Amino acid sequence: MTSFNTPVKTFSSYIFFDRQTRGEDGRKVYIDPGLATRFVELINPTTLPGKQSLQKMIDLKNSAAGITSQSNQGKSTQHRVDCGSVIVTYSVLQSGSPDSHGEGVYITNIQESLNAGKGHLPGLYLAKNRSLNRGQWHAEKFNDQKISTYIGAIGSVLEPKHRAYSVEATANKFGNMFLENANTKNMGNSFSLYYTPSFVIDDLGTWRTPEQKIIKEGNGASELAQVLIETEKHYWSDMGEHQHHWYVFDNGAKLLSDALKKIRNSGQKSLKHQKFEFINPKTDLGLLLENLDRLQAEVINKMGQTEGTSLVTRLHQGMNKKLDNQVRAHPMQWSPSSTLTADTNTIKQLTDKLNASLNNGMAHQLPPFTGLIKKLSTVLGDW
Repeated sequence: MTSFNTPVKTFSSYIFFDRQTRGEDGRKVYIDPGLATRFVELINPTTLPGKQSLQKMIDLKNSAAGITSQSNQGKSTQHRVDCGSVIVTYSVLQSGSPDSHGEGVYITNIQESLNAGKGHLPGLYLAKNRSLNRGQWHAEKFNDQKISTYIGAIGSVLEPKHRAYSVEATANKFGNMFLENANTKNMGNSFSLYYTPSFVIDDLGTWRTPEQKIIKEGNGASELAQVLIETEKHYWSDMGEHQHHWYVFDNGAKLLSDALKKIRNSGQKSLKHQKFEFINPKTDLGLLLENLDRLQAEVINKMGQTEGTSLVTRLHQGMNKKLDNQVRAHPMQWSPSSTLTADTNTIKQLTDKLNASLNNGMAHQLPPFTGLIKKLSTVLGDW
């Protein structure tokens, strides 16, 4: 069994990447169908960079294992190549390779390709704007393990032109949004920022810079968990309203989900003085909302952007069987909640068809991966 975010177990369950990679001109190129969610997160084929990345992946039929690729010294069949905005890992198999379709290129992973950042490590920052003018936010590393501001943000912003994450760009984008939408009376002239460039969130991104070597794997979620715990410990009384409002942006929801698991394992019982709002969450919200409920944290949606308006968000939420009930329990504002049900049914139909073909050994007869992505975007909406 597979879904659009779960890797298949053998190369024999891979499908053709594109109609141009069926072996009629160059090598056959296959891909793990479980990379569908990762693909739509990182590649938008309606944009110029997305089209360029897509073409470079198609061109693996001629260039795989060439001089521009990096080879795994411990596994001669495995390689990776920079395809513009993404780094693609693949294996080159020969005829007769077991549990495969035989000779061809098999794409096994896609990661965000990042250039040199500005040396900003993930973690807690304090963003200030004395004049409260747009674009004048300045972020400084905050060494305390708890936040003191009313508003907190979890996430990061990529500068597409430079293919690099920037804490300044993050502070300005989030801060400007707060000036327009948040309660500035409670915000004052500062907010707390838990900065989460993608390499600290599982294996989304690959940096070729010193930052990645400094941060231990899993450190981002552990540090965020500690911030949430220490912030809660600051309140000795159960009385009063929530004192902190966290806005969780995009992939920040993935890190928060991992942090909540660590909080539960730590024995912490409550986050009742903290509330959370999700902006275009790029993760499965079902378990995340369940854990927030158990920790007595409030979930709100005042900005109205939790709605699954983008392909990435709707794909994540549509794969979640638990979320339908959670949407009814929280003010998530899918309009109406039947939209989510329709998404779930559509994705289930597609995954059932995919699994039936895989179980019958007909993976190579399925429509290509790019056709599957086009089908999802037609049904669920564009990027």
